[in-house]
Amino acid sequence: AQTLTGTELGRCVVRRRIESAGLSKRIPEAEPLVWKEIADNNAIPRALLALPPAVPPSDGGDGGVFIARSLLRQWCSSDAALEAALRRRLARAIALTDALQSGHYPSEDELSAWTFAEDSVQLAFTSLVATPIGDASQLLDSIRAHADSVRRLLRCVGRNYSRDVMRADVLREIRGAHPGVPIVAFSQYAATIRGLFQEFRNERGVGALTASGARVAGGVITRSDALARFAPVANGVKPPREIDRIEFLLTTDLLSEGVNLQDAGVVVHLDLPWTAARLEQRLGRVRRLGSTHQRVYAYGIRPSTAAEALIHLERTIKRKMHATEVSIGGSQRSLSSDRPEVLRSPIAAAERIRTILRDWVIAGSVRLADNATFAAAVAASRSGFLSLVGEEPNLVLIGSIADRVTEDPHEILGVLLLATKSEVPASSCAVNDALQRIRTSRQRARALTSIENTATVIARNRHKVLARISGIVQSARPHERQRVVSLAEKARKIVLSRLGASAEADLLDLVALKTTNEEWLEKIIRDGPQRDSRRTSSDRVAAILLLDDSGARGRN
Repeated sequence: AQTLTGTELGRCVVRRRIESAGLSKRIPEAEPLVWKEIADNNAIPRALLALPPAVPPSDGGDGGVFIARSLLRQWCSSDAALEAALRRRLARAIALTDALQSGHYPSEDELSAWTFAEDSVQLAFTSLVATPIGDASQLLDSIRAHADSVRRLLRCVGRNYSRDVMRADVLREIRGAHPGVPIVAFSQYAATIRGLFQEFRNERGVGALTASGARVAGGVITRSDALARFAPVANGVKPPREIDRIEFLLTTDLLSEGVNLQDAGVVVHLDLPWTAARLEQRLGRVRRLGSTHQRVYAYGIRPSTAAEALIHLERTIKRKMHATEVSIGGSQRSLSSDRPEVLRSPIAAAERIRTILRDWVIAGSVRLADNATFAAAVAASRSGFLSLVGEEPNLVLIGSIADRVTEDPHEILGVLLLATKSEVPASSCAVNDALQRIRTSRQRARALTSIENTATVIARNRHKVLARISGIVQSARPHERQRVVSLAEKARKIVLSRLGASAEADLLDLVALKTTNEEWLEKIIRDGPQRDSRRTSSDRVAAILLLDDSGARGRN
């Protein structure tokens, strides 16, 4: 590097590791990211994907599926972000409708002459700002269909902010796990920050910062004042009075680069951006020289399972992180956890399994014969197999690693992720051995009776129960709050635990149960939804995929 010219250096990426720079004792160690989950809701993603196509400006494209994907990402961030985006779409539709009714079809620049507010549109003089057009009846029909669907979605979202209440409860849980440690929570969307701040508006030590300014419980403050109250050491100012101190800062990615926040010891990702670099930058605000913490912690609120299956956001970020790893070396493993490749929720794991299998079917569909067993093998680092057992359409997926046959979705997902290498000849002895093990293991519980239906139904019913739990916490009287929060946390863990197929009926019964709030929580803790291992399919093996580790053993 000493001999290169400035032009030559400009073509290089110069990178040094903390260890090689001798900074490992001066920069805190980063703990693996811990995922937090909230109840899912498949109805909203389905409604977003069913939105009639929007009408573009006269010089623009229609956006197609990207509009739905953008709305899905905002819903994964918060209900508040989705509502704000829907209001903008409705305001745009109102402006287009007004222009077309006046015989004009505005371009993107012309459409900007309209002024959009939270719930209203200040219309411009269309004859002055928009391009004349002939018959616009078809365009108007399309706009009205789109606007009507947006209004229905707005009513649905506006009536139920339970997922944002759950997000706030998760943040309170994180604060409770790190008492006295400043926490910064990042989001891409200002609406998410404003919405979550409303959940904390009466709590001491909480601040919100967006491009439009900063707020605390007492009102509006300046950006510099907010940073001084939250990170006085990093900003070289006098520590604030205890009453003015901000211990929990909600902020947009406005603060994810170019700002020192090393007073903080915890980072929370309220949503996932498109790039791994942004995740690194968020953590880099606190993991830097001058930190008083030996370790810094990172949490993430996992995107909705249904939306994640459609937009593949987490998979996209991991792919980009892998490309970075290959190009310039290792990163901070921003998406890692103690189980990095396996989703913790059984419902999330089932959704991931279904997504992978759907990709396999698209790549090469084979119709299962009535009596034959299809068998194939792929190279893998470990031996095992995957098998479809039963009769269509009630096929059950079974997996095996290390001589253990299982229907557990977490373990099956682990087997699926190993089956990514090239095909190899299938040994008849190995096939027969696997078939025998499958037949002798049918007494084991079938946790995945129906990947297609059971997970969705239970997720919807869990959402109803979790929404009621969050509502109870919010409505608790101050002198009862500590006890109610404790009961609610125990009840929530039970509802989010692994459940069998018959648990859906138990969940519905819990929602409809008429009793006092505390008695209802205590009943969940005492009785809870019952696990089960119903058997609904035959023992016929329709297909089997062997994982052959003979090549790996040879290399070793």
